[in-house]
Order: sequence, then C-alpha cells, then structure tokens
Amino acid sequence: MTVTLVDDAMVAAHLDAGLAYQAIEEALSEYQSGTLFAPARQQSSLGEGSFVFTSGAFRQGYGFRAYDTFPNQYDDQLTAVWDKTGRLSGVVVGPELGRRRTGALGAAAAVRLLPAGDGLTVGVIGAGAQAFAQLWAILAVHSIREVRSHRRNQEANLAFAQRVERELGITTRALVSAQATCHEVDLLIIATGASEPVIEDSWISDSCTIFTLGPKRRDACELPESLFARARRITSDSVAQMQAEGQEAIIAASRVVPLGYLRPLTDKANPPRWTAYEPAPSASADPPGLQLYLSTGLAGTELFVARALIAKLQANPH
Repeated sequence: MTVTLVDDAMVAAHLDAGLAYQAIEEALSEYQSGTLFAPARQQSSLGEGSFVFTSGAFRQGYGFRAYDTFPNQYDDQLTAVWDKTGRLSGVVVGPELGRRRTGALGAAAAVRLLPAGDGLTVGVIGAGAQAFAQLWAILAVHSIREVRSHRRNQEANLAFAQRVERELGITTRALVSAQATCHEVDLLIIATGASEPVIEDSWISDSCTIFTLGPKRRDACELPESLFARARRITSDSVAQMQAEGQEAIIAASRVVPLGYLRPLTDKANPPRWTAYEPAPSASADPPGLQLYLSTGLAGTELFVARALIAKLQANPH
C-alpha cells in the first residue's frame, strides 16, 4: 500500500486554483445532495489549548483534519484521506492546504455573488496568507483588475502587495488607510481574525460584497453588527457551523443562505455538475445590494481538495 505524504511546499507547487475550485464544487454538490456528511467541528479542551477536529464522509471516501489552538510558534495541521475501501490514500501536513481550501470556497462564493465583468477591484484588510489564498483561488473564476491592501504593519503590507504582483500578476496598491481600502471596491476581503470591527458601516457602499474570514460571534467579529442588518443577502459555506455557535452567533442561522443553494453567475472553469440540482434558487444578475459571505469552513471540503491533489501527485509521481 502506497500512502502519499504531502507537505506545504508540495501543496504550493502542485495545487492549482482551478483544481482546488473544481474539488470544492464537487464537495458542494455532494453536500447539497446529501452524500457529504459534514458535521460542525469538534473541539477537545486540553488546558492551555485544545485540539480541533473536522471530519467528513462522501461517496468516494472519508477522512479528517486536526489542528490545535495552543499558544505556540507553529501552525501545523494534519489532514488524512481514506478511499471508500478503507485504504489510507494520503496525508497532508501543514497549514497551506487549509488556506487554499478556504480560498477555493471563496472562489465558489465569488462565482455566485459577483457577475462577470471587465475585472474586479478588490480591497483586502488583513493582508496575509489567508487573503493571498482568496485572491489566488478567485482568479480561477474571475479576472481581477486591481487589489488594494491594508495591514497595520505597513512593511508586511508592502511585502503582501509585492507577493500578489509577483505570483499572481495583479496590480496591487498597499494603502495605509483602511477606509481608502474600502472605497469603491467590488469585493472586500477581511481576514484579520480580529475580535472587534476593523471597518465602519459608513465606509461600505450598497454595491459591495464582503467576505469575512474571522470570528462571527456577538463578542468577537471583524464586522460591525449594523452591516448584518443592512445586508440584503448573507450566505455561508457552513450554516451548520453557524448553528453550532447557538445564541453566541452574530446573526441567526435562519437569515443565512447556504452557499450551495446559490447558482453560479459566471464560471470560467468547467461548469459544475451540481447546477442542475433543485431547489437551488438562481441568483439575480443585477447587484442585489450589500452581500456578505461568512466563511466558516464547511467540514469535509479539505478532504476533496486533498483527494484531488493526491490523485494528481500519484498520477504524475515525478
């Protein structure tokens, strides 16, 4: 039995955005049809930190991801995938798979919320590895005309802008002002992990779409609560995870539309098979007002991305 071991360097070198996006579309298809079982993440408290587990079972196999919340130096994670016969297919070690998976979920949101055009103007607050993965994946479904980035550490902000230009080929401006970063953007990606709002309601136009990757609790959220009241459409990849927050969630799960219920408005990659499913309502091609995508990490999706990458590596071992 051959078990493929994958590290961060291999993920970065061999996982392309189109492959990750298509894996996520397959996961959403199975989730909506009831063949992906994806319970909310489980947490085991261990004193100063905890272990967190997400698991999933799907048509072709099952597996889990595990990571910790200890106050330590590293951010290692482990993802293991079995095929449906019970054979361990591969193990992915490191945080990069999780970032790219979250990015690909962002691409699935972008293709459902943002119509095709001449290219998006994207604002980024919290210019780091998670935000980079969002931009990397969104390029699989949309063109991006310009990125405006903001981070409190301007040196890190400049490094982020240089990386986006160098690796993704997108014109990027590193801005000192968070408010200026929000001005007249089509998409605003907020990836700070902050427990208090990092933007103000008055900075955001009704034509904006916001992706928030941080906590979504009443006592900790990157967005002001008033934006949730303003939003005409709110969607999330995992409403189950919102429900698991209970009364602590920043918004009632009943107001949140599952991402898989929305049909893509545009798709530069292969058309996803799930679009024929019903009763998924079609999204309007007209701007529907302020839209929020709450990235919560649908359990099991990392298994689809890992499985696709492992299959690619096994087919091309050299």
